[in-house]
Amino acid sequence: MLDTSTVTIAGNVVADPRISGQPDNPDRVNFRVVANRRRRDPESGAWVDAGEFGVNVVCWRALARGAGRSLRRGDPVLVIGRIAEREYQGEDGNRRWFTEVTADFIGHDLSKGTAQFYRFSRLDRVAGTDQPSDGAPATDAGADPAEQAGAGDGMPAPDGFDDEPTDSAFSLA
Repeated sequence: MLDTSTVTIAGNVVADPRISGQPDNPDRVNFRVVANRRRRDPESGAWVDAGEFGVNVVCWRALARGAGRSLRRGDPVLVIGRIAEREYQGEDGNRRWFTEVTADFIGHDLSKGTAQFYRFSRLDRVAGTDQPSDGAPATDAGADPAEQAGAGDGMPAPDGFDDEPTDSAFSLA
C-alpha cells in the first residue's frame, strides 16, 4: 500500500478495549495506546520522562476478535497499522480532525512478559466437547491430531474456553 503511512507503536493499553458488536465475535474494537519515552539525564544519571504519545487504535473483523479477547488495560503491546484522519464538525460548528491508527497487526510486547497463543478454532469449541460452537468439525491446519481429538496440550486456555483450570493468558515478568 503505497498510498498510506504505516506506523509502529510500542506502548501500553490505557483502558480496557471497547467492543462493538457481539462480545464473542466483535465487528470493531477500539482502545488507546500510550507510549512513554524515557532517557537518562546526563547530569544526574537518573531516568526521566522525555515525552508521551497517545493514539486511539481501531481494529476490524478477525483482528478485532483477537484483540477483544486478549487485550486488557495495562498490557504492553506493539501495534502496526495505518494512520487515518477523519474530519468532523465540532459542537461550536468548526471543522476538526480526529487521528487514529487502523491496526493491521497487534501483539503483546514480549520484552515485558510472556503470552500464550490459541487459535480461534480451539477457542470456539464448546466447553467439554470436540465440536466448535458453530457445529463445524474442529480442525486446525497443521495442528497435532491428538489435540484435535480433544486431548489438549496441557496448557490452560483463556477463561471460559476449556474445562481445565485457567491462569492468566498474559503475565508480567
